[in-house]
Amino acid sequence: ISFFNGVPTMSAELQQAASTSDRDLSSLTHIFSGGAAKPASHVTEMMTTFKDAIVGNGYGLTETNGIGASIAGELYLDNLNSLGRPIPAVTEFKIIDDNGKVLPVGENGEICIKSIANAQGYWGLPEETERSFVEGWFHTGDIGCLDKNGFVYVVDRIKDIIIRGGENISCFEVESAIYAHDAVSEVAVFGIPDARLGEIVGAIVVLKTNKMLDRDSLMAFLKGRLSDFKIPAQVRIQHEKLLKTASGKIMKRKLKEDFTA
Repeated sequence: ISFFNGVPTMSAELQQAASTSDRDLSSLTHIFSGGAAKPASHVTEMMTTFKDAIVGNGYGLTETNGIGASIAGELYLDNLNSLGRPIPAVTEFKIIDDNGKVLPVGENGEICIKSIANAQGYWGLPEETERSFVEGWFHTGDIGCLDKNGFVYVVDRIKDIIIRGGENISCFEVESAIYAHDAVSEVAVFGIPDARLGEIVGAIVVLKTNKMLDRDSLMAFLKGRLSDFKIPAQVRIQHEKLLKTASGKIMKRKLKEDFTA
């Protein structure tokens, strides 16, 4: 096997297995992922474990036929939190505010993609098609920005932003901070209803095999990495793997429902 591609959960599990294996994995020359942003710590771990392989990531959606942006190799190492540049001659990106106004470089808003690969719409859903496909642009529902060099940064899904007492919190930012701990294998962060603040931050943390971590140690680790209001108020730490879809994506909505209940 020379080429591997899957969602970030799959490549993370590949890296964990490879770091403790004595098998010869030198045939792997390309290790790519897509479908979600990959925490920076995962990228550096992959490049450390697979020193001779090109590690990459991409950004696209079903509605764009998977086409969008891509990044790999040294560029990825220099832009760890980016999902790359738009694919030349095929895709255009713009970032807009709630009123549809194009935002300047560095400002977060909804990511829109124009491409010859875009779908024409949703079958049998004219109203949803009208909302999501506007003048050739597909409105992704993802929040992010473009930097001065044209690199795309995805902050979160619009529906995955936690609003705690009026402050917006990116689930991905909190997850990335937790993933930086070497005992952590998987994380899911989500908003939990709260009578006073509207929402508070909840997290389920899965530990690596034979690793131990308690709540107080995790909170101490996150101090300085996150603003106080972004640190999870409710945490479950476990060794059991998170629920996933058939394609390997974490079932965050189901986890949130069960956790809240």
